[in-house]
Amino acid sequence: MVSYESYMLLALGIYVLILIVSYFLALRLDRKGVRTKATITSFETEEYDSSSSSDSYDSSYRYKAHIEFETQDKEWTRIRIPINPKYLAEKDRSNLRIIYPPGKPEKAQVDDYLTIYVIPLVMLTLLVLTMIGTSIALVYLM
Repeated sequence: MVSYESYMLLALGIYVLILIVSYFLALRLDRKGVRTKATITSFETEEYDSSSSSDSYDSSYRYKAHIEFETQDKEWTRIRIPINPKYLAEKDRSNLRIIYPPGKPEKAQVDDYLTIYVIPLVMLTLLVLTMIGTSIALVYLM
């Protein structure tokens, strides 16, 4: 019979494998991605309700930018990307740095370290917090 600990180790192993793969995908984009400048042609704001408790709802916003840029193949492309509110300023509208995988300009995103590495950073943070919480729990259980 397989024990609970075996399932936990398997889950941890799969989680770490996904973390490593996501890191190397981000690293490949960072190193080999095509960097260029884009012009923001317009913005969208999506409002959604996020509940902080069962009785109250807060409005939150997601920002999307419609951008236009010249690809590596000298073709002009227009796409919509999620964007951080810090890029809504006038100075970024005609000179937004973007990055995309070679041959896939439809997958462009803002060329920002945090944007590129967000998934591995969040996963690593959750892993570290889980390990700390587990260590504290084990100390109190012993």
